[in-house]
Amino acid sequence: MRLIIVIAFSMLLAGGPVWADEILDQMEFAKKQYQKGEYNKAIKELGFIINEIQAKLSKEFGKNFPAPAKGWKKQQVKSQNMGMMGGGQMTSLDYREMGGRGRMTATIVVDSPMVRAVSMMLNNPAFMGAQRGGQKELKRVRINGEYALSEWRPDRKQGTVSVVLGGGRMMLQIKGKNLKAKKILIDMMKTWDYDAAKKTAGL
Repeated sequence: MRLIIVIAFSMLLAGGPVWADEILDQMEFAKKQYQKGEYNKAIKELGFIINEIQAKLSKEFGKNFPAPAKGWKKQQVKSQNMGMMGGGQMTSLDYREMGGRGRMTATIVVDSPMVRAVSMMLNNPAFMGAQRGGQKELKRVRINGEYALSEWRPDRKQGTVSVVLGGGRMMLQIKGKNLKAKKILIDMMKTWDYDAAKKTAGL
């Protein structure tokens, strides 16, 4: 949410055109209400503007997801405002294995406590050591020059790979189930363009 609010207010205060569409008219209306001291009306209008910008941002994030691997098919991009979960923006894309039961979900999370939690796990040797053993394999691996948290349950054929970027503000994550091997998750993460995702998020 912080990212969306920054974008909205910067557009409101900047006089020039940023997006040549209906959002500019809404911005101008909100600006006039603010200048007249009608703060409640300005806030209400900004709420609608933020929703519009979130939809546009989710569409841009949708272009950053990895292409489906051979034998897999991508589904529809989904977006979620994480205000009820402490804030942030989450955009995800589901993948389905054709002719099989495999399922994967790639997720981009920005400015959420979820990102900070994963970042703490990645940078805490004591936590990583405490999680060794048992049915879950938890490892820190390097993918495309960045450390990633790899979780794998061989008994359930399911796992998660998470990478934290942008100084702890963004997380790229791929979660899967009914997979033949955890290598499928790692290989897919390797195809993700980290720089493109960071650029879209303004990081």
